[in-house]
Amino acid sequence: MESRGRSERLSVIMAEMVPVVDDLLAAQVGVALLDRLELDERGMFRPFDALTDSDPESVERAVTTVGTMTIGQLLHTALDAADRIAGPWTGGAPDSLALAYELASARRPLAEALWQRFCESLAGPMDVQEHWLSRCEPGMTVVPGFIDFSRVYGNGEFTWSGFWTVSAPAGEIHDDLVAAWEMFPGPISRWHMPINPGAHVWNIDHPADWVRLVETFPRVATEPHAGWELPGPNQHKGDVAHLAEIPAQHGVRTVVDRHVLPDWDAVASEYDGVHLSWPVSSRPRDS
Repeated sequence: MESRGRSERLSVIMAEMVPVVDDLLAAQVGVALLDRLELDERGMFRPFDALTDSDPESVERAVTTVGTMTIGQLLHTALDAADRIAGPWTGGAPDSLALAYELASARRPLAEALWQRFCESLAGPMDVQEHWLSRCEPGMTVVPGFIDFSRVYGNGEFTWSGFWTVSAPAGEIHDDLVAAWEMFPGPISRWHMPINPGAHVWNIDHPADWVRLVETFPRVATEPHAGWELPGPNQHKGDVAHLAEIPAQHGVRTVVDRHVLPDWDAVASEYDGVHLSWPVSSRPRDS
């Protein structure tokens, strides 16, 4: 029975391949990842710049390489691409991301190979979580959690009162995550956190799931906060003109009429947690 259930689950996953591949080609981190994978096959040194063209033979070699990659190697490359090609702190990101979007369709076979190779791993259950800790600097105080969920980061992206875990990542991306999360100084400890099967969790597998969370527990943002999107702190609005002209891009927005985020106090009153899955797609879907 277990084997049949696993087979049926994989059949459903594979049936979703086309829309998920479309999502990958629409997501800023997705197109940046495809650029890095082709770059590795071409032996070029462009650490912060996207390729200016796509070579079919290089794409085909990258497809073969993906067939032998581990999930850790994939995530390492994705994190590197997100930082160097799509990151708001990288001055040339808007132009590099525009190139990555323009060349994405030529790399569709590579996107398909990624999904076929990693669909099962990325759609895994949420039963193994870890909590990461770094050594506090002298004088730092630890604020008690689960008390004031209205104390938020920026204008409400998340609450400082929450308890943060990650779906047990592969060892290859330990240093990447430490750097991305700015967990300094070390040493870093990782704690195994089993999940209560009866926990009431809001799962976010697609953007529509986030939209429903915001609509169910709405809170209008009261402060501007653009540090996690383009144009970033090292870019000017004029730098994103090329990227903004690409119809399929999801990497930049220059105007926000009304920004609504979750009311985390209200979320916490009904749910034990919110879980963002690995294979979250880039485009809204019908819910």
